[in-house]
Formats: sequence, C-alpha cells, structure tokens
Amino acid sequence: MIFLSPIYADETGSNDVGEVKADEQTYIEATLIGRYMSNQTFFKNSPYAFVLFDTEYGEDDWKISGGVFGQKGLPHPDFPINHLYLDYFGENTHLRIGKMVAKVGVLDYFSTLDTLNPIRLEFFDDPKMNIKRVPVWMAQADYSPIDEMKLSFFLQPYDSKYQDYSGYYVNYALNRFVPQHYHEFFQQNPIGQDIFAPVYYNAISPFIAHEIDSKTPSEPWSIQNTSFGLGTEYTDDRGKFGFLYFNRYSEIPLIRVDQNLLDAAILYDNGEDVSPALTEYLASMDLDPIKSVQGFRYQQAGFYAETTMDSYGIRAEAAFRDKVPLLNTYGSVSSFGFAIDHVSDSSTYYALEAQYLHLSKYNKDAMIGMFTAKFEPISFSVFRGHFENRLIAAAVDNMADVAVNPSFSIEYDRTDLVLQGIVSGNNSESNSVSILLRSTF
Repeated sequence: MIFLSPIYADETGSNDVGEVKADEQTYIEATLIGRYMSNQTFFKNSPYAFVLFDTEYGEDDWKISGGVFGQKGLPHPDFPINHLYLDYFGENTHLRIGKMVAKVGVLDYFSTLDTLNPIRLEFFDDPKMNIKRVPVWMAQADYSPIDEMKLSFFLQPYDSKYQDYSGYYVNYALNRFVPQHYHEFFQQNPIGQDIFAPVYYNAISPFIAHEIDSKTPSEPWSIQNTSFGLGTEYTDDRGKFGFLYFNRYSEIPLIRVDQNLLDAAILYDNGEDVSPALTEYLASMDLDPIKSVQGFRYQQAGFYAETTMDSYGIRAEAAFRDKVPLLNTYGSVSSFGFAIDHVSDSSTYYALEAQYLHLSKYNKDAMIGMFTAKFEPISFSVFRGHFENRLIAAAVDNMADVAVNPSFSIEYDRTDLVLQGIVSGNNSESNSVSILLRSTF
C-alpha cells in the first residue's frame, strides 16, 4: 500500500537552535481527511477518516503545542491526544518534551535513520507531519556550541501502542504469507494434502495473529527498555553533514516459528521432499506454529549529508543496524540511500529517491526507488488543477515489481479533492482507485 507525495516543512520539522525564538501566537486549526479505496478486498478498512484539531500558544522563549483527533478505519485505536509538547528556546539551546514527532535524517520516504515515529500508512501522503507520522512520548534536547554545529540528545520511553501498531502489520503479513507459502506443497505432498492442510487451514491459520498477540511480552515502562539517541550536525554554506547513533528497544519483536515448518519450506524451495519435516512436526502433537514472541534491543549508527549544486538538491544517508528480527534468528542490515531533486524552468518538480539494503544473514539485497514528477498547477476560475505522477520500483533478491501512482487534485481555498490510482505490474491485487478529500480551516 503506497501513497506518496512531497513532504512540506511544518512546525514539527524545525531543528534550528541558536537564536531561534517562538513567535507569540495563539491559533486553533482543524484538518479533516477522508479517503475511499475502490479495492475493498486489499484495503478492507476503507473508507478511512481522520480529524485533527491543532492549537498552539507561545511567548518569547517558549510555546505549547497540542492536538486532539478522531479516527475511523485505522488499524489501532489510540488515546484522543494526538500530540502535546512544550518547546523551550534558550540562547543556544532548544528543549522539546512531550508527545510529538521528531524528524531526523535528510530523506523523505525511504530513510532507515528515521526510526523515532511510526508512519500512519493510511495517510502516508499527508503534508502535515503530525498526521503522516504517529506522535509518541519523548524528549529532544539540542545545544549549539557554535553557530554551525548542533548536538542533540533523544530519550524515548517504550510505548506499547507503538509496538502494537507495528505488530498489526506483522500479524497481517504472517496471516497472508504463511498460508500462501505452504499452499503449493500442501497440494503436491500426500502428507501435506491429506493430513496437514486441513488441520492448518481450519485450526492454525485463523489464529496466527491471536497467538502473536497472546505471546507478546507485556513490557512496562522502565529504564531497561527506554530508547536513547545521540547526534551531531554541522551546517555551513555548502550544506550540512550529520551523525546519529541510537540504542533502541525494537518496535517489532522476534517471532520464533516451529523449526520443522521452516525446514519444510526450505526443502520445498530446494526441490526436495518435505515429508520428513512435516512428519516430525505432526509427531510432536503441538501444531502451534508460533513458539514465542520476544522483545530485544538493537544499535544503529549512520551518517547523512545534504548539499546543492546549481539548481539540484542532493541528499544521502548511510546506516548500519546490528539486529533486525528474522524468523527464529537475527540479522544485521546495511543501507545506503540518496535523493536528487530539481525544479525546471517550467516550474515542474522532479525528484528521485532510492534506498539500497543488504541483509547479512542471508546475503540478500533489496532496492526501492521512486521517481516523482509534479507539474505546474493549472488555474480554472477559482479552482486550481494539479497533476503529479510517481513511478515506484522495488527488487528483493530475484523478485521485482514496478508500480505507478498518478494523482490529480482540484484545489479550492484550503480544500483539496484528490483522485489517485495504484497500478502494479506484478501485484495486481493491490490495484485501486482512491478518492481523498482534505480540508483545513
């Protein structure tokens, strides 16, 4: 499920320190979003609806920002406070604490450095950061020893809702992937066809998500599972360069699946007989495929840089994470991402963003890229028409897919009516037409 559009800066994306001060202001703003997806099989929770009421009050050296929201169709209900945080601006310091969004790194879509806030996939293309991402409780302190340098410290308590939100998609993937993966050898192998398949489809598959939830450990707030990060950034006329280090409690747990099932899958993929592994599985009389769900910590370090050359913007990130959860084991992942954007003489905006990842455990590579073309708006009386298109390509090992995401919007004052499409080359089940209405007042 992919909805993409350029990100516009708002108050949550500012990381400036030094002489930054809060403007004295008070405002209340409401944002209403509704989206309907025509593919009711793949997007079964459609239509989605979201309303956010924002407010802010500030004086010379501090401000308070807050927002409450309501939702329909999102995967996990949440407390109605969307965000609530305090900003304090000193001469060379900036402190922000509360429930908030903190943006790090320089990539917009495929960043592996930016792990502080989960994404609301249903509103991935929203320009407002407090809607695009889920605010979570944390603290960020920035200090500038000199004008060109910023030192940052992040502290984020463990949030069970954060893990639940990510876990929703883990559950969905396993519930969809496991039955399809085993379907073929169920039909080709006598043991699988006559004994295992009926038991699996009738007794196990419908309860995979429930089993994961029931086995997920309850992690209370404590110093043992609090995440923290350190960063430094240097900025001058040529651009900026930064370093980030995070020690985090993983949002997605390690899921241990019955080893005989994994052995059967490996044997089948290699063209070998799966009967011995399935026989061992059935002999155990324990047909629960999910053996345990475990939390863990990981460390991640990375660099990022941003500069301009003539009319081109160039951004890059590189990162290494020592642990990512795989089935029954961990692996490390290295990544490199870059982005180039350009505005032509005709005011057409072009952008290319790509990310490469290498998974050490299986010596596998993955790549994903997106090319965006955003054309100059056309005026129709009091309305404006705007067309943009994105070409998304992804490759994992020997599997690849290409999709297009055209979008046409009619804009009037602060209301947008958007017609979007998703057309995938190899994943036709996700093809859909989307109608989105967004209004801010």
